[in-house]
Amino acid sequence: AALADGLGHDRAAEELLHRVLELAPDDDDVARVLGEIYRRRRDGQRDLEMLELQLAGARRSLAGPAREAELLCELAQVLLRGGDAAGAVTRLQEARARAPEAPRARRALAEAAAAAGDFDLVAQALAGLAGDESVLAAERADFLLELASVLADRLADRVGARDALRRAAGLYPP
Repeated sequence: AALADGLGHDRAAEELLHRVLELAPDDDDVARVLGEIYRRRRDGQRDLEMLELQLAGARRSLAGPAREAELLCELAQVLLRGGDAAGAVTRLQEARARAPEAPRARRALAEAAAAAGDFDLVAQALAGLAGDESVLAAERADFLLELASVLADRLADRVGARDALRRAAGLYPP
């Protein structure tokens, strides 16, 4: 199956991998490769199904919160591409609950919340990213600038926007 996939024979690989999946439904690698095939085909529904299988397997195997958060972020991206911003936000909030320090989940949450029109959540996510000392100062400044824009333009919070701009300016060297 891997050889067929590597040679670009998606249909043959898909058939073989589905047979393997019938015999070993918990095989994370098979679900991952099938998901990659579906992603290449832009078959979002089947890609989601394979990611859900991987997530269920990760939870059963106790792979850990970081792996679960990674899979939840992937699920959210597929949902966003399919136009389900609210579903993406839900999955990313779950990822944040499982692995609060996962920067990918925090950034993706801000983007999904913006797509869903939830600018309060966007502001919360950006504020969290801006306050993360493990992030480079220049990146934190960028998050603060984005936060200032959201506060001023979407939430009509001019005072908060000015504060975010001052904090961003303080992160740049004199």
